[in-house]
Amino acid sequence: MPRLRQGLISPAMVSPLADRLAPHIDSAFRAMLDPDLIQAIAEDLRAVQRRSVYHAGLAVCAWVLSAFERGTDTEGRQLDAHRTYDQLGGRQGKDTAWRDLSLKLLPVFRELLSRATRRWLARAPAALRGRLAAFTDVLIPDGCAFKLANALSGVYKGTGTASEFKLHAIYSVGHGSLTRLATSGGAVHDSDGMPDDEWQAGALYLWDLGFNDYERFIRAARAGAHIIQRLKDKANPVVVASYGPTGARRAIVAADGTPVRLDDACALGMVHQREVLDLDIELTAPGQGKLPTRVVCVPCNGIERWYLTTLPREIFTAHDVAEIYRVRWEVELYFRHWRGATRLDEVRRLKTPDALEVAVLASLLASMLSHEVHDALDRLGADAPVALPPISDEAAFPPELPASTASEPSLPDPPTTPSETEHAPEPRPAARAPAEPTPSEPTATPRAPLQRPPPAPPTATPTVLDAPPVRTRFAVGLQLGRMFPTLLALLREQYGRDPAAIQSARKIAQAVIDGANDRSRDRHLRPVIDQQQRTEPLQHTRRRRRLVPKAPRKLRRAPPPKLLYGGSKKSAGNLTAPSTPR
Repeated sequence: MPRLRQGLISPAMVSPLADRLAPHIDSAFRAMLDPDLIQAIAEDLRAVQRRSVYHAGLAVCAWVLSAFERGTDTEGRQLDAHRTYDQLGGRQGKDTAWRDLSLKLLPVFRELLSRATRRWLARAPAALRGRLAAFTDVLIPDGCAFKLANALSGVYKGTGTASEFKLHAIYSVGHGSLTRLATSGGAVHDSDGMPDDEWQAGALYLWDLGFNDYERFIRAARAGAHIIQRLKDKANPVVVASYGPTGARRAIVAADGTPVRLDDACALGMVHQREVLDLDIELTAPGQGKLPTRVVCVPCNGIERWYLTTLPREIFTAHDVAEIYRVRWEVELYFRHWRGATRLDEVRRLKTPDALEVAVLASLLASMLSHEVHDALDRLGADAPVALPPISDEAAFPPELPASTASEPSLPDPPTTPSETEHAPEPRPAARAPAEPTPSEPTATPRAPLQRPPPAPPTATPTVLDAPPVRTRFAVGLQLGRMFPTLLALLREQYGRDPAAIQSARKIAQAVIDGANDRSRDRHLRPVIDQQQRTEPLQHTRRRRRLVPKAPRKLRRAPPPKLLYGGSKKSAGNLTAPSTPR
């Protein structure tokens, strides 16, 4: 008789941290997935005017929980949500009635997402550390696109595909969530989906080449915001001065007094002959006048990376600008959590705009629920003594390193070349007073002065390890998906007022902690710096491979036939189709 094996999670295996995390998970589910409360909201919004076979509140909960479901037997978001509703104990009905009810509940999903977002943003943002402590917040705009069914090509037009759906988001590093979210077709450019009417003074904005717009850059700088963006290869602004490694300023002007462009200044050797460049330039945009700003060049893997920024060089070096720009990877990790943990990209079977919006809103609500669990785990982990620095996708620069590597510089300043010592070293220039605006230029909002953040006091490294060393939203979302049956049991017990709900919450908490401690998925749980360093060389390699011409389709050879099992070697020849006569 085979030996009876013990379950994966037993009461004796539950850690003390799981006991502290379980009440937070229980309260998060009760706050966001209360069927009776959702039913009342649906009646107030007149989405449900009479009681039908299906319970509206339980149907919304089924849609949200089905976003965590994993497995190869999924039949689409509609049928998965219907099956989840049956597993929650709801009354069974026809599929057509379920689809009609789901479409009627669209305003309820919008209201729930609006309430969850307001509740999340009402909390005090996390304090930024390191070189980010000088800013009130770090805001990262970006877009995320998904392929749709061809039936929706008339509503959501795509680029490269017939139909595509795009989400335009602005991610806040301080809040760890989105401050703005808009939807459009995939053909809408990312730059068109970013609003230009409101700028947060004292905040740092990071955007990539898709948002390159000098008018937007000048408006944001004059509104008191700080910006870092990539400079396009074809950009050729006017160069005013070049700064050496000692801070010596070299004015750049032609012999006849005319301004010099960036390409000419680099080609003629008018800038400092060094790998890292720090320049003063002038930006010009129609109707905005001129704006003096800064351009730095920092090589990465043998490729020059140019950045356009408003950060003062008295506080931030060129290497600081390049490293701070890597915080933009935070929004990519946020999108990855949408795709990999809440099934936001599994919408290709939906063929109506309302059904698509219901599935998207359900995934966003599931993402907010995962954020609640992740935030509770982060706060509990911060209170518990740890021996390793917590690795989280809440950005902090520079990341806290162990004591053995804290003294190693990450990006040393390159040595001074003989060409840079030809000029006498000059003292570092003081901050220049802003020029008086001309009548054609709008008055700029005074920007709050940046100050160098004080160094963190040294702390002793504890030896007790009570909190998981790795905590990311993606890991938490994956563990919630793996505990999908326990999620259903938790909601059933909460809906039935069963006191055993805390036991299910404790199992979920232990699974989340075990997934955070599991180092076998380190490639998913790296900090933001390591993710950027590991993916950049791969992207360059792929770009080089794309340049290799491919063979014509008619010259490609089919793979040789392979007999997997059964039959004889002679019968393997029957797998190849006979060649057609020309």
